[in-house]
Amino acid sequence: MRRNSFTLIEMIVVILIIGIFTAVVGVSFTMIESRRLKSEVNRLVADLQWARELAVTQHKDYKVTFDRTQNTYTITDINNNPLPSRINPVRLSVNIQTSPNRIEFHYPSGTASVYPAIQDSIVLTLGSRSSRLDIFEDTGYVGFHTSSSCFIATVVYNSLEVRDREKLLVLYTLRDKYLGSSEIGKRLIDLYYDLSPPIANYIKSRRWMKNTVRVFLDTLVWLCKNVIFH
Repeated sequence: MRRNSFTLIEMIVVILIIGIFTAVVGVSFTMIESRRLKSEVNRLVADLQWARELAVTQHKDYKVTFDRTQNTYTITDINNNPLPSRINPVRLSVNIQTSPNRIEFHYPSGTASVYPAIQDSIVLTLGSRSSRLDIFEDTGYVGFHTSSSCFIATVVYNSLEVRDREKLLVLYTLRDKYLGSSEIGKRLIDLYYDLSPPIANYIKSRRWMKNTVRVFLDTLVWLCKNVIFH
């Protein structure tokens, strides 16, 4: 005779399956979001470097003008003449949160000027992730880094407490000095940035899980201070 009701074990199994599926979907979406933001950042950086190279090789100033309301930017010479075979404006598929109104690259050495002068960085955002591009006016080069609004370590530790802040600095040193010095380490860092936001969002409201992760991170910090860093 066929049963018409679920047993308690069957209900638990169903709930676990739904939970796993939800986590996988969340992680996959976050990874897509991260790669999309990284792609747009790389495109903008490449265009800024190209405008600088044009100024150096063509012996005249070039500029990049931003429209934050439309999430677009335009590359022209200093007299607003469009570049041949160049589609303008370039529309980004992410949001321009902050940027100068325009960046001018000058010949002969490729130095840069930003207008207004106080706004020397560009922040692109997509969902919970953001990336900041810093314009170095003395050289015209662009530096950037990506961050997320919620990471596992910053959810577990309270950066206002001296003891927790010290542990965060140890983990930052592990990331930058040790993992960041090898190709495999860089891949692990990228994987962490891809996977950590949904995990952090999940554990931040669950005290027991946060305490469990704290034990793991405390152990990792101890290993760094007493083994890895020696």
